Amino acid sequence: MRNRADAIRFFPPLPGGCGIVLACLLLAGCGWAPGSDDDAERIERLHPPEEAVEEMGRTTSPDSLVDAVVTRTSVDATTPFVYRVHLLPRGGRPGADAGASFVADQAEALQVVWTGPTLLEIRYAKARIFDFSNFWRSREVKDFRHIVELQLRPAASPALPAPDWPPPL
Repeated sequence: MRNRADAIRFFPPLPGGCGIVLACLLLAGCGWAPGSDDDAERIERLHPPEEAVEEMGRTTSPDSLVDAVVTRTSVDATTPFVYRVHLLPRGGRPGADAGASFVADQAEALQVVWTGPTLLEIRYAKARIFDFSNFWRSREVKDFRHIVELQLRPAASPALPAPDWPPPL
């Protein structure tokens, strides 16, 4: 290897833009391409149509400034529901354009609990979590100066059995 260009070149240069075509063919062969069904499904999970959003519950922070809202959305036949936790200024309405701090499916025993004016616990027995942010703030609540911390609290029982360690000889 004489220089950086030699280190990253796997194939000799191809004439007339063939490299771009080759790259697209390689990506398509791997089962991914921009605009693929996988992309559409992920976008649908993170940003559902507004009419599909069903509010399941709402709890207000101890200082009465923020609402934690749990919503449920029916996405497709393979996953019955996607659950989201939205933090909003008190009285705010979650919708398709409202960002969620927590997005999961296959959620069991999902609860949101305020343990302080700026601390929210998301408790669950089991969940497949697609998106999570551990903080929230908004211009509408003290001009971004009121920061809420979010913590994940899975149930005490482990989802997977603990391996035997050290292994038997």
